[in-house]
Amino acid sequence: MKLLYVLPVILVFPLVLLLVGRVERSSVLKRNALERSESGLEQLPMTKLPLVRLQRALRPPESPAEVRSLLRATESARRGDVQTLRDAALCSEDPLLAGNAIRALARLDALHADEDLLTLIDDPRSRVRHELVRGLGMASRPTSAERDRVVELLLTVVRCDDVDAGALALQSLGRLGGQDAQSILAQVAASPSSTRMQRAFANQALRGPAKIVTVTSRVPETDTSAPGASKRQSVD
Repeated sequence: MKLLYVLPVILVFPLVLLLVGRVERSSVLKRNALERSESGLEQLPMTKLPLVRLQRALRPPESPAEVRSLLRATESARRGDVQTLRDAALCSEDPLLAGNAIRALARLDALHADEDLLTLIDDPRSRVRHELVRGLGMASRPTSAERDRVVELLLTVVRCDDVDAGALALQSLGRLGGQDAQSILAQVAASPSSTRMQRAFANQALRGPAKIVTVTSRVPETDTSAPGASKRQSVD
């Protein structure tokens, strides 16, 4: 007899939970839509999205269109946008967006003196590491101490097992110039232990700054290996 009273409760309870969950989800979606509307995101053309909205990249982008807008914002960034770019480089979960933020910081000469950004040399995402290594060669007004720090980091990358990053580091040393950088390049070019690829990049860098050669890894972007992990390389 008791089973007759309990059975309806057992059958109805899951339906109640399902309805409650749908109501809560609907409420969250409406609240998010309201926040987006109030922030002005929905009224702005994709090509004119202000860089301040890049702060929304601290959580995963919601759509490919949003990612494209944020990437355009990094391309048009100015000196006043450095802090927002820095936040994106350090906090964004998207390696493409973080990498583009690093590239913009390098273009604005705001990369080489920031120790927090320099720690990204050990980031598990190859896109982030490679953009940082490439950007270090763009430092235009480093102090003596900052320059020594950059050369030290680039030398570490040259010696690591990430061959793609190593090639980019040789390019950056060539662009950076100076006696210490030239000495490293000469040693790599003359060393019997250097690979054919290393000697080619070192010799090119010794001849003077050249157009950056794109170096892409065959390892997918989800690769989580650190600079100490081996990778295969391909040079475009």
